[in-house]
Amino acid sequence: MITIKKSISTILLSILVLFMACDSDNTAPELVLTSPIHGSAVQGSVLIQVTASDAILVEKVEFFIDGVLKYTAKSYPREYSWEARNYADGNQHSIFAKGYDPSGNVGYSQNVIVTVPLPEEKVVHKHTVKSEEKIREETSSISSQITKNQAPTAMFTIDPESGSTKTIFIFDASKSSDLEDDDSQLQVRWDWENDGKWDTDFNASMIVANQFTRAGRYSIIMEVKDTDGLTDKMIKNIIIEQIKETKVSSYNYKTIQIGDQVWMAENLRETNYRDGSPIPEIKSNSEWSNTSAGAYSTYENDKNNIETYGILYNWYAVSDGRELAPKGWHVPSASEWQVLTNYLGGDKIAGGSLKEKGVDHWVRPNTGANNSSYFAALPAGYRGFVDGNYSSMGYGSYFWSATERGETYAYFCELHYRNSEIQRFSFDKNYGLSVRCLKD
Repeated sequence: MITIKKSISTILLSILVLFMACDSDNTAPELVLTSPIHGSAVQGSVLIQVTASDAILVEKVEFFIDGVLKYTAKSYPREYSWEARNYADGNQHSIFAKGYDPSGNVGYSQNVIVTVPLPEEKVVHKHTVKSEEKIREETSSISSQITKNQAPTAMFTIDPESGSTKTIFIFDASKSSDLEDDDSQLQVRWDWENDGKWDTDFNASMIVANQFTRAGRYSIIMEVKDTDGLTDKMIKNIIIEQIKETKVSSYNYKTIQIGDQVWMAENLRETNYRDGSPIPEIKSNSEWSNTSAGAYSTYENDKNNIETYGILYNWYAVSDGRELAPKGWHVPSASEWQVLTNYLGGDKIAGGSLKEKGVDHWVRPNTGANNSSYFAALPAGYRGFVDGNYSSMGYGSYFWSATERGETYAYFCELHYRNSEIQRFSFDKNYGLSVRCLKD
């Protein structure tokens, strides 16, 4: 009985983990059609085989011949026995597969073109009424046509791989190729929303720019065409976040939606509490170390740092009942920081999604930084509590949470130039750290 209960618990836990993973999954399955080989001649019964992988699992794989769905494989092996003899017309035929995961993401294999020769009896019939020389000429002509008419291979990249409604994306299809035509002879067209309507006509411009006006997940389709009119398609998914500039106090803060949360996309720079009361600015190191009231400072007491890095606050300002955050906003709790972390993939990689990309402000190597969330965390450093000295500008981001740990300490989140992690620690409440606000 105990064994049965343990088995049921294990199954329920597995289902729960799968459900949570599916809820945040936005990666399409990857499919590779391994057999038959592109450009080959096939006949009889042909085994079409596909390898399929996904971040969670692949629920089903559909097999298409000449764009028509022929078979659905809902379990392993991912293969379909195609009766090519029914297509024996001496022409080319296309084969591709589509894979689906539990989150509704759709992935495509490459398009494979094969030739199904004429039935043997038809060839024999021609042989009886035509001379050997004539048959050799026709065979040579057919072989030449088959070789010439192989479809191109579609390939494109997106830079950056994710962004916001303010991002201009560069789509590069220059890696598309064809066995017969020169690459300069290929033409491409684009469907930005996978709505069945081509947003551009076929043209020779392989590199194009596009900006999306609405947040959401998009499936981008590119189709390439060669000089004989044969085509191939490729699809990629991209997530567009919404960035706004919102006046929440005397400042216009950039804001960004990440999952179900709306965050400020820059550090807080308020010098007054919500009710208008001034927050004391403390420049003296000894006074900073000994105060038990809310206070702020600017890195190295240089107000020129405010525009880029914002203000450093002690935790007493964070917890002051007059409210540090502007109306409609609040300083996030440790659990709300964890929600953000989980949405961006967990403790080990979320920091890379949060950190500003490059080394304009961060010290090299700024490991893993891609700013895919558009949170744009900057290394504002901190002010110590023992001696009141400033440290680590360029090396780390340090953000207070609203959650305290006893009378002396409070929790904060750290991003560092040496890794892509987000780490949680507790500091003495007299430390001066940055603040990011979360919408109520």
